[in-house]
Amino acid sequence: MKFSGFLAGKIKTLPEDFIVKEKISLEVTPITSSKKLDDQYFLYELKKINWNTMDILIRIAKENNIPLREIQYGGKKDRYAITYQYITSKKMLTLPDAYKDKVELKLLGVTNSPMGTRSIIENEFTITIRSVQEKELDKFYQNLEFIKNHGFINYYDDQRFSSFKSDQGIPSFFLLTKDYEGFIKHYLTNTITTESKEAKDRKYEIEKNWENWQKCLSISKTNLEKNIFKYIIEHPDKKNLFQDCLNFLPTEEVRFMLSILQGYIWNHCVTNLITQNIPEENVVYFKTRVGNFAFLLKDDKLPFNEFPLIHPKIYEQKVYHPYFNQVLDYIRIHYLKNQDPIDLNINIKNQKLAIGFRKIKLIPKNFQILEVKNDDKYENRKMIRMQFSLHSGAYATMLLKRLLLRI
Repeated sequence: MKFSGFLAGKIKTLPEDFIVKEKISLEVTPITSSKKLDDQYFLYELKKINWNTMDILIRIAKENNIPLREIQYGGKKDRYAITYQYITSKKMLTLPDAYKDKVELKLLGVTNSPMGTRSIIENEFTITIRSVQEKELDKFYQNLEFIKNHGFINYYDDQRFSSFKSDQGIPSFFLLTKDYEGFIKHYLTNTITTESKEAKDRKYEIEKNWENWQKCLSISKTNLEKNIFKYIIEHPDKKNLFQDCLNFLPTEEVRFMLSILQGYIWNHCVTNLITQNIPEENVVYFKTRVGNFAFLLKDDKLPFNEFPLIHPKIYEQKVYHPYFNQVLDYIRIHYLKNQDPIDLNINIKNQKLAIGFRKIKLIPKNFQILEVKNDDKYENRKMIRMQFSLHSGAYATMLLKRLLLRI
């Protein structure tokens, strides 16, 4: 197994080094006094700088006294970037004054349909890579030509797996064996790097005092924590106690947790697919927070152009079953303490595993180098500004990993 590092280069040094713009299929019409708006959605362009999509949508919903579910969006955009995306609502929205220095909300008109993932045609990226060594430019251009002609492997990237811990995996692993207490515990105590020290310390204390429910309640700060521990205290002998606690989770969060599970399994299935079907000399591996993944060094043909997201109906199909089983066995051995049978018929708040296929290789559209010049931030280094478009759901950072591969 051959591993590769990466060429020297820095991304997201400044917000303007990573710009993302959605291109959507929704038709927008101007708002007129004579137009009936009963069945229409107001369409907005949301521009944000160094803001997480969900965090700012929560604040917009609160400002306008509506539930978060009444604001529709297509995708969660990068936090450390300048991003342009579209949202819809049946209600006209205003932006809280406190955030207007980093966020803009522009009313474009009305549309017949709500914004959603299927509304996004593609995302256009304008990216600057800094601190590039001039002596490595030739390798950079070789990788560029390979991607233009043959694409890159369409893995989900690390930002999707911020909840992953090397000793515990991700919370949704526990749902595979219906270990609902394990899921609730991991969900409430899992920390991510961007959280405050106060939040991390509180979660550590909850984990340390798990099963001392009164103590956990006294430590709790968020409404979710308080509601769950109050329910546990009030129903100590209730059957399916922790399964009932799942109802306190936001529906959007449940949906996202299930998609994280599917993304993890998809990534590892595709790496196994490459490893088992492509000559070893044509494969190189790179390390990520959730495991080692494979890139192709030549345009070898894979058994499939697409690979499915894990789903009960797809799991039993003979062509995919072995790949799914390899990954599920790995999860069971490394992360799940109980050895109960894995059950993919997960249903939490009417949220289930989504059915779908994801392209294995992606060739970016309109990939071009806009500028190569001396870096104005790093002495004796180059900066490269580029532009390309990717299908919705693809990660530009994964393209950049292949672009900067040291081979």
